[in-house]
Amino acid sequence: MKKFLVTGEMRSGTTFMANFLNSQEDIVCYADFVRTPFLISKKLGIKDYKQKLDEREKNFLYSNFKADCDGMNIPLYKEFNQENFSSIDDFLSLAFHSLAKFVERPATLVGIKMTKYPENIIKLLELDYKIIYLLRDPRDVILSSKNRFADYNVADVIYRWKNAVSFIRKFENNPNFILIPYEKFIERDVELIKMMEEKLGVKLNFNLKSLKMRNEIEYNDNSSFSDVKKLFDLSAVNRWKNNKNDKDIILSNYILKSKLQELNFEVFDSTIEMKNLLRYKKNIYKLKVKKVILKIITNFS
Repeated sequence: MKKFLVTGEMRSGTTFMANFLNSQEDIVCYADFVRTPFLISKKLGIKDYKQKLDEREKNFLYSNFKADCDGMNIPLYKEFNQENFSSIDDFLSLAFHSLAKFVERPATLVGIKMTKYPENIIKLLELDYKIIYLLRDPRDVILSSKNRFADYNVADVIYRWKNAVSFIRKFENNPNFILIPYEKFIERDVELIKMMEEKLGVKLNFNLKSLKMRNEIEYNDNSSFSDVKKLFDLSAVNRWKNNKNDKDIILSNYILKSKLQELNFEVFDSTIEMKNLLRYKKNIYKLKVKKVILKIITNFS
């Protein structure tokens, strides 16, 4: 049984990918579950997942995991106790195997989905986990975030996406790191499907009529837009093309131009739009922005 993590920046299709995989015959993937070992290890400053835990650390880990399981009505903690594990690595293995047992179906691959926390990628690759990383056009991430989060901030989205891209380029040659362009996934690109099947070692069914999330509950798409009506709906990609006058799309297109081109995303010439935008920057950008973006805006000519 191979273990894996689905991850990426928020609003990049990670939940959809997790439930797509969970709906395959021989794959189990629960979204936003078994997060405790990662979050607790970060709080406790545990950098080595094979490090032997003391009793306090084990109690922290077990009691918080039990609370998470109870909250989701998935009692995995009943399968083991503090005597069954000595490290984060041990705990994760027990949790993943218990998850496979819980769903009561044979599974070649068992995984979870958790966005952000990129430091987990390095640790899990060292432990021979597969990493399925969703990368979405940042301009569509911006539109989706703007439609979903009340505290949305364009600068934060741009800053996180730019840093994430720089970070994941380190793993391009790692056979266990599987980079999935969200747009090609939704388009069901033939070459992408072939690559996914080869790297995961399973055949994937892309003709599903519905998806199942944890506890076999039917998954309702969590798109930020009401016009997404079906699985693999093409209206979910390249939405930015119909929003080129949006000030945040103009800003992100201009700032991220080189990164977008590097990754073969289409870009448009937003020079004139940026000049017009900056005439009103004092009124438009009365929001908390990162220094890197402030510098670009200030130095623009």
